[in-house]
Amino acid sequence: MTQSALSEGTRAGGVLAVWTIVLAVLGLAPAFSWIPEVPLLTVGAVVPAVVLGFTGFRVALNSRRIPPGVIASALAGAISGGVGGLAYVMFGKPLLNVAVGLVLGTVGGGVLGAFGSVVGVRPIEIKGRNTGLGAAGGGAAGGIAGSNFGRGSGNAGAILGGVVIGAVLLRLARRFGFS
Repeated sequence: MTQSALSEGTRAGGVLAVWTIVLAVLGLAPAFSWIPEVPLLTVGAVVPAVVLGFTGFRVALNSRRIPPGVIASALAGAISGGVGGLAYVMFGKPLLNVAVGLVLGTVGGGVLGAFGSVVGVRPIEIKGRNTGLGAAGGGAAGGIAGSNFGRGSGNAGAILGGVVIGAVLLRLARRFGFS
């Protein structure tokens, strides 16, 4: 196991741990019960998935090997999953949540890190020029998906979030050779 994998995994795990605490407070504290659950859960799933995949990608890109990327992302997932389980316990939920968070975080981090790692070591050949259609299509798809969430200004926020996430994801996919 490389020092880079441990360092990057710990760093990403710390970032996700803070993210997990913020989401736990927003989702479980009675003072924030006015926040719609679906957008909160969506953002709560997408951000960690992107961070874990990017961690695997970054470590694999630097080491030119897949296993360090998987290890780094699994470590980050374990840290954030454990913190998430502890956050649930702090809000009166059963202690079993800590074990479940550790296991699911480790496995999920490893799987997402594997995807990122494969992309990180895969040789890329870019042909043609970038027209921006991928980002526009991703933005349109994200906006359509986001329109299904919230009401009023919450709906506008969900549409805007969907447009941004869709455009960024399709832009990155095209950049890394997925057409």
